[in-house]
Amino acid sequence: MKKKRAGLSVLTLEQRFARELPVIDSMGQLIFDPIYAQKNHTTPCCEMFHIIKGRVRLIIGNSRVEAVAGDTLLIPTERLHRDEFDPDQRLEVFMVFFSWSAERNYFSYVNNARLRRLSSSAKLEAGRMFDHLRMDRQADDDIHRLLVRSRVLTLLLFLLQECMRGRAGRGRHQRQLSGLQRRQSLMLRAKAFLEAHFHEPLTLNDIARVLKVSPFYLSHVFSQENDFSLFAYLTALRMNRARELLAQGVLNVAEVADALGYDNSRYFSKIFRQHFGHTPISTVNTALDPFTRRAKEYPK
Repeated sequence: MKKKRAGLSVLTLEQRFARELPVIDSMGQLIFDPIYAQKNHTTPCCEMFHIIKGRVRLIIGNSRVEAVAGDTLLIPTERLHRDEFDPDQRLEVFMVFFSWSAERNYFSYVNNARLRRLSSSAKLEAGRMFDHLRMDRQADDDIHRLLVRSRVLTLLLFLLQECMRGRAGRGRHQRQLSGLQRRQSLMLRAKAFLEAHFHEPLTLNDIARVLKVSPFYLSHVFSQENDFSLFAYLTALRMNRARELLAQGVLNVAEVADALGYDNSRYFSKIFRQHFGHTPISTVNTALDPFTRRAKEYPK
């Protein structure tokens, strides 16, 4: 027996949204250029961005949505829009540009006003999914590209599910959400600190002292709320930055290790090889992965 939801059967939803995977044109972590706060612009594909730092007012036609760190926004293909933000405060996002045959149907259920009203737990889960996209961009082969496309589809369907739940009703489990919000706040502060200081030599005690919690509690909450540990996240930040620096061909391996807080270049090389499957020297003067390589080209 088919379950009904919003006038459609589950099978119909599957037919509408699961026939094809999104095609990823580019993705990457970006700092918005202030020019995009000053003029309207379009992109030739869908935009999905998750705010890491800062706040923005997204203007699409007569629609205006204000969003902050932790929020996710979507912009349809070729839709004229403007991203208003304070140029004195950095707006840093993780951006995914993609094309999808189900786009038109999808936006009949999902809009930015609903995304902005998602529950704290839903935003936390979406943040985890973006973290996986940020951390897992090492390879460039058919299987890896398929995995990335599958993850983007999972993220889009998760947002669809939560928007539909939001239409059905809100306000449940307030006591549980209160505890979740405290854990989420700690995790966001921890991530923000790591993203600002990953180039420094850091210990768990250093991080916990800044965040004013015990090292055990910090480590426990971070691991409990993610599928990876705090130091796995720190290592991913360092390794992705290391690959970018090495690909530029300006610094040698020892200089990159030092710039990222490693006092032993051999240990750095060992960690790099474990993370990417090849040595740092093989990355020197090579291009970045194709998703990151094209991410800086949009919006136009």
